[in-house]
Amino acid sequence: MSESTTGRHLAGPPGHRPAGRRSAGHSIFLVALIMVVALLGAFGAYLFVNRSSDASACGSKTVTLQVVADPDQAGLLRDAARDYATTKPVVGDRCVNINVRALDSPEATAALATGWTDQAAGPRPDVWVPAASTWASELELQLQQGRDADIVPAERPSVATSPLVIAMPKPMAQALGWPRRPLGWSDLSTALHNPAGWAAFGHPDWGPFKLGKTDPKLSEAGLGALLSAGMVVAGGDHPPTPAELQQKAPELGSMILEVSRSPGDETDTTSTMLANLQRADESGKALTYVSAVPLSEKSVWDYNQGNPIDSSSAGDERAKPKVPLAAIYPKEGTLQADYPWLVLQAPWVDDAKREAASDFLLYLKSPAIQGRFQAAGFRSARGQPGAEISPDAGLIPDQPKRVLPAPQPLLVAATLKGWDQTRRIANLLAVYDVSGSMREVVPGTGGLRKIDLAKQAAAASLRLFTTESDVGVWEFSTGLDGTRDYRQAVPIGPVGGKEPGGGTHLQRLQQQLDHMAATNGDTGLYDTALAAYQYVKRNYAPDRLNLVVLMTDGRNDDPGGGISLEQLLQQLRAEQKDDQKVRILSFAYGKDADVAALGQISKATGGQVFTAPNPADIERVFVAALANF
Repeated sequence: MSESTTGRHLAGPPGHRPAGRRSAGHSIFLVALIMVVALLGAFGAYLFVNRSSDASACGSKTVTLQVVADPDQAGLLRDAARDYATTKPVVGDRCVNINVRALDSPEATAALATGWTDQAAGPRPDVWVPAASTWASELELQLQQGRDADIVPAERPSVATSPLVIAMPKPMAQALGWPRRPLGWSDLSTALHNPAGWAAFGHPDWGPFKLGKTDPKLSEAGLGALLSAGMVVAGGDHPPTPAELQQKAPELGSMILEVSRSPGDETDTTSTMLANLQRADESGKALTYVSAVPLSEKSVWDYNQGNPIDSSSAGDERAKPKVPLAAIYPKEGTLQADYPWLVLQAPWVDDAKREAASDFLLYLKSPAIQGRFQAAGFRSARGQPGAEISPDAGLIPDQPKRVLPAPQPLLVAATLKGWDQTRRIANLLAVYDVSGSMREVVPGTGGLRKIDLAKQAAAASLRLFTTESDVGVWEFSTGLDGTRDYRQAVPIGPVGGKEPGGGTHLQRLQQQLDHMAATNGDTGLYDTALAAYQYVKRNYAPDRLNLVVLMTDGRNDDPGGGISLEQLLQQLRAEQKDDQKVRILSFAYGKDADVAALGQISKATGGQVFTAPNPADIERVFVAALANF
């Protein structure tokens, strides 16, 4: 490769060498030189090919490479760039200057997706080093949505790595069997579902199991945790196809809901979460603040060193925590922060900048610089741990056993969409069929009746709603309230609100569901559907998801008459003409439900019908439908 096309460092003029046949001594010298290069590897080759010399040979010509990096790595990259400059690198006849700036990965993603028009963000980057390739996938998605040219390169070599882990206060991790017992997402789910909390593990003083959560749109650990769990749900052995992802959508949605609705603090970023934990530790409350939180291994190392996140300055060090963290490497597999070196496929990145980027990457992968990353709590670009990754530091060097492949943009999109859906605040009326047919025993359930399974599904659905959501409950059959087929059991109100008689609105909803019982009546479906729709319309809440959730196991059967299906549909369509949209989600429960009529009712409002031909499946269908609507 010629010098005009290869990044190199200026060398002095070669000494005079006589033409003609080489001497034996010279041949021996060449053989020895080859052996030295082979032994030294990439760094030795780098030093030989890129020798330093007088930078004045560049004249005034300079290639400035703008590098934007996640704050986790910006400091180390800046130090490396400063040392790199002492080797006087050149491309062609131009000196190379590396300018490294720190910018959070989500902020850089947004800036690149919109053309980097914000001057406050500094010069547009030639190279981007996000925390993980997931942000590159997110950028691709945003560019596709905006129908902009894709500037993300296919080649994504790592600068360093750090696996994503489930971090737990060390005594809690040990109570679950760390470090001997393999642990993972399934163990986390079991602990979250156990109403006894830590009492089930002999530590009632630790209270409930609390999962710390960070916003996946702002936090690499938050996004990585959801994606890792999602890949396990979607199969994990290979990137899911669109068809597989669609098939697994209910399970993926339920998993995201489980995470988002679990007890525990929720913060915007990892830094905020760990700052809160640090304050709790200082006041002796670390074990009651959080039980587990997804983090990068590097973040666990930083926290246990007493260092604030994103700071490598010794002057900022604090005392090590009283209760350190331990890293659990999910046995099902985990993603890793791979810090890809992305040379952008953008018009402003010319060949000279690409050569400079390639040369600086070669320098970053040299043993000495990789050693610096390892000393700072990272693993090497190839995933090799340094001496800092040790059980004494709460880390296990021979873990993880399985690193999942970088997720496709398709899975990233589905995961973020699922998260957004869990953030939505609802204004919802749940309407439950309590007609006589709900007394029927469902085979294979140990004697449970339809009404019992419906109550279980309803109780499970309560965890889907934020405390800001407004939820109410109606029951319907025939003649429940005078001539009306329905009655208001609990009016719509904020789930987290206080009730006049004491307790919360959520507790009142739970108590009502506990006492819900089947009657001897028939099924006044059509009158009830219209009345429920109009009730939510009167109690409409702007900027919320206004819903009627209608569950029934039968078809309209009203001895007292009532409106017809056509009259109902006509009225619902007429109500759609204003801006106050209320959707009806219908749940056809069992083989006798009128799926066709329910489908028309829901469609008239922009809603959807969901079916559970086997009544035993109602809880899964009910929760999955609400999770993914």
